[in-house]
Amino acid sequence: MAKALASLGQSLAPLSPVVGTASAFGLLGKLTDFCAKPTSLHDTRDRLKQALSESDCRLLVVIDDIDRLEARETRELMRLVRLTSDLPRIVYLLAYDRHRVALSLGESLGENATEGGRYLDKIVQVNYDLPNAREAFVYEMFLPWLDEVIRGRELAELDREMWARVFYDVIKPLLGSLRDVKRYLYSVTVALDTIGQEVALADLLGLEALRILRPSIFSDLKSNSKHLTHPRSGSLELVAEDIRNREAEKNLSAMLDHAEPERSVLSSIFEHLFPVTQQFLGNTTYGSEWNGVWRRERRVACEEVLRIYLQAGLDEGMIPSREVQDLIDALTNETRLNTLLDSLDDKRLETALERIEDFEADFPATAAPIAIPTLLNRMGRLSPHHSGVFGISPRFKVTRVVYRLLKSIGNPEKLMAIMPEIVEKTDSLSGWFEVVEMVGHRKAVGHKLVREAQAEELEGQFLNGLKSATTSQLVDEWNLFGLSFHIIHWIGEYERSVIAFRLRGHLADDRFVIALLRTAVNYAYSNGKAVKQIFWDELLEVFGQEFLDAVARLAQSSSYRDLAEGDQDTIKLAVQYASGRRPKSRRRAERAVG
Repeated sequence: MAKALASLGQSLAPLSPVVGTASAFGLLGKLTDFCAKPTSLHDTRDRLKQALSESDCRLLVVIDDIDRLEARETRELMRLVRLTSDLPRIVYLLAYDRHRVALSLGESLGENATEGGRYLDKIVQVNYDLPNAREAFVYEMFLPWLDEVIRGRELAELDREMWARVFYDVIKPLLGSLRDVKRYLYSVTVALDTIGQEVALADLLGLEALRILRPSIFSDLKSNSKHLTHPRSGSLELVAEDIRNREAEKNLSAMLDHAEPERSVLSSIFEHLFPVTQQFLGNTTYGSEWNGVWRRERRVACEEVLRIYLQAGLDEGMIPSREVQDLIDALTNETRLNTLLDSLDDKRLETALERIEDFEADFPATAAPIAIPTLLNRMGRLSPHHSGVFGISPRFKVTRVVYRLLKSIGNPEKLMAIMPEIVEKTDSLSGWFEVVEMVGHRKAVGHKLVREAQAEELEGQFLNGLKSATTSQLVDEWNLFGLSFHIIHWIGEYERSVIAFRLRGHLADDRFVIALLRTAVNYAYSNGKAVKQIFWDELLEVFGQEFLDAVARLAQSSSYRDLAEGDQDTIKLAVQYASGRRPKSRRRAERAVG
């Protein structure tokens, strides 16, 4: 019977234009080792009839998705079925959308769907109309299957309240059939494996439903992603707010119009996943201060997290959320925190500092005496200079975290009690200076975290430390210029003269002079270019004529030739300043604390 069937297939296959038919029948021939060429279609057919009649077997031929064929292919397939449907012991089970197949048959016959339906009735003897899957059944299957998909994967935490909103308002309306359920579950695994730890799970599952089941709407969403979050970078940030708002309102409204008949789904995505859009589409406003909250929770409402989702991965220099959480957990473990920070390069360390700040509300009070000196001891690794006109220096990001750790103490007496431990573990005067200024009452820099008398006590202790510092200690300071210039404005005239005298005594050492110049460098930006400058007037205010003599000596010394190229350029610039050639405008040295 198998040989006869294969022979018939080889005879019929060339008659069919349907892709794969010839291959299928050819494979059947190979499986039966039947290679003989049939003498004629009629003889082969009779032979098969006889074999089928004598056999105890019944054959069920299942053909699915007929309605997905083109009109010509649909007619040829039905023609093949008609040619073989009267063979004994063979039953065909054809699965299709009747209306679509009737349209295709009518089109291929040059007639309408009614005539196509009549042609179909001549072939199919029994019809079974299958009802749509019960809505409840689809959802009953979806949730257990989804649970099975996410089980065992390391993913971001699920916000159950947000998940309920996303499921009922976004995912559920898009699941029209079990086919949709399977398409979604098969496809979502890629996103779960690549960025499942970086994006809030409810947000990720909701956006994936739109991407997989309504790709045109998702494409529109992606094209207008700049209107979904607060602009924190890029050209949009420089656009006037009223112009930016008008463009956002126009584009978001157009997206909703294009999304019909799923307008309500897209509206829910805006409301639940991108709250910023509500200032244009609703009556709710979310300020930029929410960025930190959304970033901490890994919500796509944060521009950075949305970019991770759209690009399906972390940008270069970014660190995974699990590493950020490890840092937060290590704030009270000095050894662990040191190990984690030392494992990060300078760029990743800078990124980590930005991310840590988002977790301010989670800082334990016991973290301050451990985390503050640990962070301050790495300030020398980071640049004091900002990148570009609107950039923020990496060191400034450290001071923001340190300030928040100090503020978490919440009590002047408790803070004063741990200050000796912080100072003892801080390995530089520059770090000590940062803390003393930050907790004090000095105008523009102090945050008054201790009482005024306590602040004066801390300043006095610091000044004693500075007076007793050796030249070798000072040349290693990462903020030698700041120590020298800002401190003389703390104190009275007599103490100022004493400190200035001691500092000038170190000018005899070329290492001190180059360290002073190196830490007094700043950059001005003009026409997109960074121009190196020196806080020259401030240096002269502290060191006077003796500093000019020291610069001239350094420029002529043998040690000059051994310096790095950047240090040599700084000395050359200092010599120009000493000769009177100065830039037309310079900003005065200022302090800023987060």
